[in-house]
Amino acid sequence: SLLANGTGEYFVGILLSVNDTVTGTGGTVYSSCDGSGNISYTFEARVPACLFWMEDTEMWSSIGCEAGPYTSSEQLHCLCDHLTFFGGNLLASPNSIDFISDAVAFAAIDDNPVAFSLIASIYCLYAVLLVYAYRADRRDSKDAEIIILTDNLFHGSYLYEVTIATGMRRNAGTSAKVGILLVGTDGSSDARLLQADDRKLFGRGSVDVFRLTTYHPLGQLKGVRVWHDGTGDSPAWFLDRVRVRDMQT
Repeated sequence: SLLANGTGEYFVGILLSVNDTVTGTGGTVYSSCDGSGNISYTFEARVPACLFWMEDTEMWSSIGCEAGPYTSSEQLHCLCDHLTFFGGNLLASPNSIDFISDAVAFAAIDDNPVAFSLIASIYCLYAVLLVYAYRADRRDSKDAEIIILTDNLFHGSYLYEVTIATGMRRNAGTSAKVGILLVGTDGSSDARLLQADDRKLFGRGSVDVFRLTTYHPLGQLKGVRVWHDGTGDSPAWFLDRVRVRDMQT
């Protein structure tokens, strides 16, 4: 009982026979002999615990419970002096990792070429996906930039932000050149061409944001006129929505 319930520092002695295996409730010892009289062994220790659920504190507790003598690596024998919701915990010590030995074993490609080929293929696929994701992130960052129309200097200084969203239908994007005109209670803007020199606009599922200027405030916006010139290989366009925001208000 002292060994089962006590705490402190313990010393374990192991008595082995050549090519013998010893199994006990505290763990399992595997032994082998290399023919030169040297014996190697592995000692595996486990810490079993019998627990019950305390409803008042909503925690597991081991009060009144202990692991019984029939506890082994395959089953847990609990002895408790009360009845409630029970559970068990069997803590096994983690295996140590020898990086040098693992690296030497991995270098022996001839012993397991299938595993080496599989791991190499996974790393190659990961590298390809990493490059693809990096380029996609750069492209998305570029597409998220606000486009300042190059002819703003010739159309006043009152600023509007126009957001144009293209739908997600198949072939929803357009290859044509798109124009826009804002109509307000105090006048209309000039017809403006929505374009950018360094990126493709109005693709499927895209959201393009533009900054355009007018000579004077247009007042309360009454409407927006959007058109395209029908040029390119796929001029048809599914325009989902347009939003205009007065940057001065």
